[in-house]
Amino acid sequence: MYQNCGLKISLIIISLIFATPVYTNQLPADLSETCDPKLQKGLYQCLVSLNLAKAVNRKSLSIVLVDITDPSFPRMAHVNPNEMMYAASLPKIAILLGAYQRIANGEMKMDAATHEKLALMIRNSSNHAATEILNKVGKTYLANLLQSPRYRLYDPQRNGGLWVGKEYAKSGAWKRDPLHNISHGATALQVARFYYLLQTGRLVSPEISR
Repeated sequence: MYQNCGLKISLIIISLIFATPVYTNQLPADLSETCDPKLQKGLYQCLVSLNLAKAVNRKSLSIVLVDITDPSFPRMAHVNPNEMMYAASLPKIAILLGAYQRIANGEMKMDAATHEKLALMIRNSSNHAATEILNKVGKTYLANLLQSPRYRLYDPQRNGGLWVGKEYAKSGAWKRDPLHNISHGATALQVARFYYLLQTGRLVSPEISR
């Protein structure tokens, strides 16, 4: 995901290698930030070959690579995994989580109109649909959910993460993230965590994750 911010180009790349979903009771509670030496070496060699070493050093490039061929033993490589960046449309996945959590709680209905809006938001990156769903979910509710002990998708101990502090409209920011004053933000690590939790059936419920 590229976002042009003046002279600075922010890049978040999340790469997950999916396997057939087979879940056990031995799944790790979370992704460890410990790098797999072979995977880390390969990532670094790729960055050098692409002339991206300077971007890494400037922290204008953030990468998290997670191999979950075996979900019980995820292998990880990264550079600047906890660098909080303006992430444009990427945090719409957080709104999706908020909607399905509300639905699971019986606080929203998955009717045809809601399903259509969710599809437009994710498949077509519709700003109008994202704003409508965000307001149905509730901005405060979503911010609290992202920071909740259950998900910790925005975690001050990890320099932030997924944050939706503004509608996808011309209106001003509702609440920028507490650490960096960003309206729509993400770290590569927290987005990787989102997809790892999703793949292992731990976003909302196994049924909704599927």
